[in-house]
Amino acid sequence: MFSRLKEIPIRWVIVLVIALALFFLTLTLFLGLRSVQLVTRLGENLFNQYQLTLARKIADDIQNKVLEYEHGLLEMKQLISGQEKKAAANLALLALFSHLRNQGIAEFQAMDPEGRSLFELGLAETPPERIQRVLKETRAQKGGDRIFISAPFRLPDQTDPNLYIVMATAAYRADGSYGGACFLRLAANMIALQASMNIVSGQTGYVWIVDEQGIFLAHHDLTFVGRSSFEARRERNPRFTYQTIDRLTRERLLKGEEGTATYETGWHRDTVGRITKLIAYTPVRFLDQPKSVSFPPSFSPLFWSVAVVSPETEVSGLLGTVSKQQWGSAGLLVLIILLSALGAIFLALHWSSTLQEEVKRKTAALEAAQKKLLHAERLTAVGQGVVRVSHEIKNPLMVIGGFARQVARKIQGDEASVKKLDLIVTEVQRLEKLLTEVRDFTRVREPVLQQEDINRVVRQVIELMEPALTAASIRLTLELAPDPGPCRFDPDQIKQVLINLVKNAVEAMPQGGGITLRTRGDTRCIFVEVEDTGPGIPQEHLSEIFNAFFTTKEKGTGLGLAVSLKILNDHNGELLVSSREGEGSVFSIRLPRQA
Repeated sequence: MFSRLKEIPIRWVIVLVIALALFFLTLTLFLGLRSVQLVTRLGENLFNQYQLTLARKIADDIQNKVLEYEHGLLEMKQLISGQEKKAAANLALLALFSHLRNQGIAEFQAMDPEGRSLFELGLAETPPERIQRVLKETRAQKGGDRIFISAPFRLPDQTDPNLYIVMATAAYRADGSYGGACFLRLAANMIALQASMNIVSGQTGYVWIVDEQGIFLAHHDLTFVGRSSFEARRERNPRFTYQTIDRLTRERLLKGEEGTATYETGWHRDTVGRITKLIAYTPVRFLDQPKSVSFPPSFSPLFWSVAVVSPETEVSGLLGTVSKQQWGSAGLLVLIILLSALGAIFLALHWSSTLQEEVKRKTAALEAAQKKLLHAERLTAVGQGVVRVSHEIKNPLMVIGGFARQVARKIQGDEASVKKLDLIVTEVQRLEKLLTEVRDFTRVREPVLQQEDINRVVRQVIELMEPALTAASIRLTLELAPDPGPCRFDPDQIKQVLINLVKNAVEAMPQGGGITLRTRGDTRCIFVEVEDTGPGIPQEHLSEIFNAFFTTKEKGTGLGLAVSLKILNDHNGELLVSSREGEGSVFSIRLPRQA
């Protein structure tokens, strides 16, 4: 036998060894490819579950926000129905509406059964056909606290991309008969955008939200908001067919289902081309009986869908690179020794374990971020509590200051004691000023709008601030438009804003400098700019300067810009800032002509 083996030509042995090597190499590569596919699929599934968790969190935030509006509507209805304390009820209504208006509420109305307005706040722009629909739906309601929520709609002749919804509830007379309805009109896309803002999946993934008709309520590309999701995608890359995502949208998202999937699209952010994406989606459903405690929750037929999407390459690209290196090493090992399959499987299992650890690490990081968010919310609540406590401090301060002044008048001649009492009075006045600023920031006061000339207000501010400008060696330049046109605003409040801005500019230039005030107007708005030649604002502070209590001054309260922003918000205007270190700052005020 051995003699016969010796007779086999050496070239055949070489061919056999090479063939065996190629066979095991091919087998190992095939098994490795299958393993890569399975692990990649597992990674995508885990990533999509993470995206689904994000989508559920966003949906919960939207549901809670809408539930807050529903409670606000029911509270306003209760205040409207109370006749014995009508004046107090009106004040409470104004306070509640002012609070809700800062969160996207545009209009509140109370109507009789024929649709005549009994009481209204905000911009009464809801179309008559929508009001008739409100009366029809609320008339058919069973129970005084049930809520009707409309599908998103646009206003007649509307030019902006905002979409609105109407939230209404029936009102009943003392005899139980139908007495009309109360409703709120709010910006649906503002709710959706606030809930999805700053949410990123992976490195470049993002959130989009559609209503039950497939209209975008939120998208990272703001030009998509208010448009059909089917049409907007095609305009971005018309050469691609969107059959998969269109079918998924129609058959899943627009039917209120929850799940995960993959689809192909023609673009992602700034990249155009065929891209496979991972998607997780979940519905947003709204309660239509928010105060019920004795019955199961009752949901409105209206729903939105939240989708979190991310390119597949963010998962498979990383996994694929690592896998190819892993199986390339295994193939090289097969060329050296033919029996390397077990080693390759061991490496694959080890790599899979590494992936699971990475997923756990990412999950732990996400949980840590959520804890930071909860901590920030608690700090906000503590800040609000401090504001309430400050009201209780002011009265004792006034008493202390009054007593100190009385004692100082009676001990004339004792200079040391008088100086100490004067110090007490000075500190009491400083604390009273701080508490007054805190009170002004938290006081709910609607602006008293009247036709006013903005140039006149600017000149009044300059007259008030002239001594401070002269003392600080500040040169003032006025660039006032000859005729900026009429505008409705509260002159006292706008004067307060301009004083705050000029005062900040003066304090930013202790060595002197220049301030320029400009006014101009167009067909819709008037503008006021306050420009200084100071050191500018650091980039890391630009996102915080409008936050209450944020300040870089040793004795500042951090309320001036926060108060100013609140006043401009109450006027439906804007307060913007542009600044570069070493080049000064420009604060711009925009006021609509019809606030």
